[in-house]
Amino acid sequence: MAGESNLDSSLLDSCIFCSIASEQDKEAKILAKTDEILCFRDIDPAAPHHYLVIPREHIHSCLSLQRKHINLIKKMAEMGKRVLQTQGVTDMNDISLGFHKPPFISVNHLHLHVIAPSSQICDFMIYKFIPGTESFILQEKDLRKRLEKSEKQQNAKSLNCFSW
Repeated sequence: MAGESNLDSSLLDSCIFCSIASEQDKEAKILAKTDEILCFRDIDPAAPHHYLVIPREHIHSCLSLQRKHINLIKKMAEMGKRVLQTQGVTDMNDISLGFHKPPFISVNHLHLHVIAPSSQICDFMIYKFIPGTESFILQEKDLRKRLEKSEKQQNAKSLNCFSW
């Protein structure tokens, strides 16, 4: 149930996003939420609109994702786009939705960066959000395609989408 947590208290103490996900962090302004995910503003925005969508479940990073997470990733992207629209973003072609891959993550809890307009990412932060690089994995073009490809591979030895 939203606002309640099944999380181990050590995760709540050590993971700021687990604290936000369980709605125990009073400083985070939650913009949208479901029982599974929620969205809030990034504390160090790279563009005029910069939000994070996180799962309530503690998932370490995009490297931890498996085929079973495809629907979760789709829901995270849909929520991010809805929040952009509610915040007045009209050009959905000038947005960026992506994940940082370890070691380029600052919080060890899966989080989707939702950025708009992507053409207005600050010059001093642009290096962190270059699409298709080893550090920034685009949600739809890179990550979801890898997960969907692994779903179609019947005899794959590993379920992790970055292991091939």
